[in-house]
Amino acid sequence: MQWQRIQTLILFIIGLLLVAFLAQPVRSISTSPNMIVALQPTQPPGNIKIKRAKDSDYKPAFLGAMLAGADNILLAQDAIAEIMCQNLDSWRPSGGREYQVSAGCGGGSSSGIKPIEVDTIDPRAINDPNIPYLISPRDTILQPSASGLVLRWNPVSEAKNYNVSLIGPGVDWSQETTVTQLTYRDTDALKPGSRYWLIVRTDGGQSSRNEGLFGFTVLTSKLAAEVATGKTKIEQKQLSPEANALALARFYQGYDLNQEAITVLEAAIAQNTKSAAIYRFLGDSYKYVGLNRLAVERYRQGITLAQTTGDIESEEAMENNLKITSDIIRN
Repeated sequence: MQWQRIQTLILFIIGLLLVAFLAQPVRSISTSPNMIVALQPTQPPGNIKIKRAKDSDYKPAFLGAMLAGADNILLAQDAIAEIMCQNLDSWRPSGGREYQVSAGCGGGSSSGIKPIEVDTIDPRAINDPNIPYLISPRDTILQPSASGLVLRWNPVSEAKNYNVSLIGPGVDWSQETTVTQLTYRDTDALKPGSRYWLIVRTDGGQSSRNEGLFGFTVLTSKLAAEVATGKTKIEQKQLSPEANALALARFYQGYDLNQEAITVLEAAIAQNTKSAAIYRFLGDSYKYVGLNRLAVERYRQGITLAQTTGDIESEEAMENNLKITSDIIRN
């Protein structure tokens, strides 16, 4: 009996300790993506640095770097940085200190920047130049535009004519053409939330279906409202053109608006961007939808720029993805 009472007392004490432990406030560390959107380093360069949770050393920070909550950022005394958190709020850590990113970007949001998985790719997407493989829209969600939907595909050297078909709920449209781009005007026929497929055939019998069946989904009105709100919030930050392009593209791809992300980044490159992160993310975006030949082109350009600017992290990431995409094309 005495031993039973002792056991009961021990269990009671353990229970009290457990309750006390669980009652302690716990700060969650966000794993959501947060983006560096502004840097003003002191001299010499590199006085703003980041350390990944998996790394032991700091590396120089660059515009467009994505930060997890467990990563650290270190600022020299007079350095200024701005980080756009996953929920699209801004965080401006003071200079002269080290921070864990979760200290300034601790909260998440279902309508902010979302994690993106770019390592899952279609090994069939060799983009054979002898078939009219699809360029756009390709594996994306789209916001219907009153100006129409631009359809693009790869030009086949032997082809003189192309038959273009768009099929899906309420749509069974086709047209013959000699060019490699058409505009589908009847966007009111596209139903929100529905999936549509684009198929292109040459007069020689080659078909885009030889690479797979690709298409797009029309954005629902609910998500369209979320996207419009998020876009406005980003644009109100009055970021630099490069940072604005990166932020919008990341935001768009979180909603699988892959084509809109690509359009924004291509526009930034057309303006002679000096940011390797833009080439890196554009290459990733092309890789994500299976346009590996375009991804290879942007990765190669981005690697050269990263070597010039010293953006080692972007350079290493692009070299790795360049190997993956090049291997797919060769195979």
